[in-house]
Amino acid sequence: MTRDSPPLYPQDALQVVSDLEAKLSSSGVQCREGSAGWGLVRLFGRVAEILINRLNQVPEKHFRAFLNAAGVDLLAPRAALMDLTFTHSGKTDAVVRVPEGTQAVSVQTESKREVVFETVRNLNVVPVRIAGCLSIDPRATRTTPSRSRMPWLVLRRLRGVLRVHGQRERERAFYIADDELLEFADAASRENATITLSIRLEAAGDHLKDGWDLELIHWDGTAWQNLPSTGVRDCTDKLSHDGTVTLTHLPEIAKVDVAGTERIWLGCRLTGGGARRHLPMIRRISGSRSISIKESTAKSMQPSAPFRETHRT
Repeated sequence: MTRDSPPLYPQDALQVVSDLEAKLSSSGVQCREGSAGWGLVRLFGRVAEILINRLNQVPEKHFRAFLNAAGVDLLAPRAALMDLTFTHSGKTDAVVRVPEGTQAVSVQTESKREVVFETVRNLNVVPVRIAGCLSIDPRATRTTPSRSRMPWLVLRRLRGVLRVHGQRERERAFYIADDELLEFADAASRENATITLSIRLEAAGDHLKDGWDLELIHWDGTAWQNLPSTGVRDCTDKLSHDGTVTLTHLPEIAKVDVAGTERIWLGCRLTGGGARRHLPMIRRISGSRSISIKESTAKSMQPSAPFRETHRT
């Protein structure tokens, strides 16, 4: 248990030595570097530093003694936890077994020493193969395999050698693509469109406890950019409960290749924070779109063209 208590004596050894030399100098005593007096002054500074450190620990010791007298015990020490990502090499279809207790070492730097971790449970690393997806059309009574009419939950195929990503955070994101939901005939339709994503959760997240944030992103032709916050209304409070996410005033979204498929994609990624213990799990996402263009905006359109369009996915 640690507390940010102000130090009782804020000086360190260098300040003590500097003050002592100044007082000796004012008294006419000069301590040349390497002389016996010079060494005694620094020896005194070292002893003073030890005493200062012990003195500054007194408030913490008194606080612990108070808790002990009140019957409050300290928590038992426990090992630090972190996420490790094991990537299948893809050279074989065999399942790679990572037994409990497998050691992984962080990269040592000039300022940080290496840290050894051990896996806490057995793990089977399976090569990912996406055989197909199912599209559920609420306007029909059948469920059919499809690659073009569903919001996608993208699983990236794992490539490369078997390795541990201990120095960078594993990406947590999903991407949605649907031609009828995200493609528009013209800029006016896009700018006046309202897209509503209805989200049902398997498990609710808690961004307040972990400190992470959610970003809704799109591809602008060169990089992933955040959607303008003025056009996003999140009624799920960052996936802490079921609800809807409404998108308006959409910017121009370019096609990009995601997991081998070039489409118009919307993404949602988790960033920031200091913990990942309360992450959301999504059970289902459905989307709908409506376009409402004012009459003054639609004068250039053909008379037979509708001013309002509704599409559901």
